[in-house]
Amino acid sequence: MRRSQFALALIFATSLLPLIPSEAAVKAGTSCKQLRLTTVVSGYTYTCVKSGKKLVWSKGVKVVMVPTPTPTPAPTPTPTPTPTPTPTPTPTPTPIQNAIVVPTSFSDLYEKRSGIAYSVWSKVNTKLLQNAAPLPPIEIYRGPTTPIYIEDPAVLFKQVVQLFPGIALPKKFVVFYWNYQDLDVMKAKALSVMGKENDQKNFDETRGTWVDCYAQTSCPVGHALIGLDGTAYLGIGLSDNRVEAEMSGGGKGGVEKVEFYHALQLFNYHTNSLVLIGSGQNIQSPYFAPIWLSYGAENLVSESLKYSNSYLNFKNNTRYKNWTNQAVPNFSLEWINNYLSIDNLSKKWSDASGATATPNVIMGAYLTEIFVSLKGPSVMLDFYEQMSKKTSFPDVFQNIFGVSWQTAQPELAKVIYDRHLNDY
Repeated sequence: MRRSQFALALIFATSLLPLIPSEAAVKAGTSCKQLRLTTVVSGYTYTCVKSGKKLVWSKGVKVVMVPTPTPTPAPTPTPTPTPTPTPTPTPTPTPIQNAIVVPTSFSDLYEKRSGIAYSVWSKVNTKLLQNAAPLPPIEIYRGPTTPIYIEDPAVLFKQVVQLFPGIALPKKFVVFYWNYQDLDVMKAKALSVMGKENDQKNFDETRGTWVDCYAQTSCPVGHALIGLDGTAYLGIGLSDNRVEAEMSGGGKGGVEKVEFYHALQLFNYHTNSLVLIGSGQNIQSPYFAPIWLSYGAENLVSESLKYSNSYLNFKNNTRYKNWTNQAVPNFSLEWINNYLSIDNLSKKWSDASGATATPNVIMGAYLTEIFVSLKGPSVMLDFYEQMSKKTSFPDVFQNIFGVSWQTAQPELAKVIYDRHLNDY
């Protein structure tokens, strides 16, 4: 299933957004070719949306990059035979663990809200200490001129699998890499490997082609599809410029991790023989979790693994106030409560169009972090595992957290607003 690539870019410097160097390539109101495609031009995100019967680029949204703080190096003591009266302390994670109290349920979520980021980071690291399940076979196809930034994506896939111990895996993973120059070659290769039926399945679910690019020098895209026989297909487009590729998540493994995670999401629906076709042009299937959870989870998977060795870096990359102020100027407790209303289920929560993308990305980041802080990384797949059995979102939420969405909503709203106001 084709996923929104701009979600990561709007929040993090290492994003999944396409970057187009030519400012003339995209302008608000001009025509575009593929619904829900996104791109960045001169620091603004544009999304291909439907206007009447035409597809046009939306008004640009400014991308705010969150800087990663540079750690201060610890001083090196000078060797001396005389004992130093005040020894230099050795930094350890123990003081952080002792100082931060983490929430355990919705009953203490607001009281212990300052511990959300640490709870997420520590739960992720606990999973990473466990042995990963063996991966199924992996096949890789690269275009003849496509740059190689990640030699062996299996290393990245293993990290994602560690977050979800015991998860069922597809029978095989097939990964396609391409750049703009190799489009035609890789379209033919993908069709020969996947077959016409799977190519059609991808189109039915996404309304787009499997191998695509945005411009001649910019091709950062990512797709995930589960074939009819249970094979997982990952499609990754790359820019030829390494710096540009790394900025868009394609040079350091961000896209690989995200699309692998999406394949795990989708595999639940294959296992339970549930077809993922929505009720409208932009509306997701009623049995696919809200779009904000998909946005939030893909970001959290990528960023938590990226900063697994530094709690402070992870914490600083989960602060969204500046970007939110620009993207949603009327962000308030009232706005949050309106967004969290269960009445939005199968409406804006399931709307994959550019019109609702920004709020869904922002709220997805906040909500997913809260969920993982309470239940651990597995919650990012638990929703899909249960909803793929035709269980409704409210029932799945009750099953996971032991409270109804209506009961949790006031606590969620208070915590999200406080995190926004105080930028933590």
